Amino acid sequence: MDFMQIAEKMKAEFPIKSGVKLNKEDGDILESWGNENNLLNDAGAFLGSAGEIIFKKMSLLNMKYIYLESNENIIIINGANEFLAFNFEGKIDENKFFSVFSNIITPDTDKTISQVEEDDGMDDLMNAASAIEDESPVDQISEIERKLFNAKIVQINYLIDEFTGDGDKTKWLNAVKEKINEMEKINEALDVADMVSLRDIVGVKISKEEIQADSKNIIDSLCKLAVKEFGAKEAKQKVQNVIMKLNKR
Repeated sequence: MDFMQIAEKMKAEFPIKSGVKLNKEDGDILESWGNENNLLNDAGAFLGSAGEIIFKKMSLLNMKYIYLESNENIIIINGANEFLAFNFEGKIDENKFFSVFSNIITPDTDKTISQVEEDDGMDDLMNAASAIEDESPVDQISEIERKLFNAKIVQINYLIDEFTGDGDKTKWLNAVKEKINEMEKINEALDVADMVSLRDIVGVKISKEEIQADSKNIIDSLCKLAVKEFGAKEAKQKVQNVIMKLNKR
């Protein structure tokens, strides 16, 4: 069951106005439902950049959800790889909400929140991937992995452009090249010229977990270089600029 279906089912019992599914690593909006809500988008950008750190500091890694009562009543569900955020018309019983939510995603899927993400088009994509492998055995990554790769590459290229400004990209591209050369599999998948791109044919198998981890290493190396170049405050602002651009895509 995908996020949109979950939101529709929850709306039948609770006065939900809008909802978003957010990448836990960087705060990117993966899916949205209902009325556009900038507060939920801002919460995603904040949680993606600082949520994990806050949870670790406060020993809240096993926390299932947060409920906030204010002018906008919001519940944020803490998944393995994403946050699901909903806002409501008026107050709700947050315990009942989470119980109903759990019952919706568990019986027919028996999966965690992070696995629900993969259900959207999974069968079609897997069939497509199988067909591609049969026709072109040289290419070792599936459409799902290629889609994830391209999403990460967009983030990397946005950071390079933001850090470069009106200057020369060479320093930032070289930093990416150096990091890629340290990672055997990613080195087989990516090209770096005037931007980072995914090769048409990737000759090694690379799992989604490896793509996530290695992409994060590249992004971290760019951010560390930006701190040296601009200082922590300006570098953080440039990263926030990229988050805002990604949210508008």
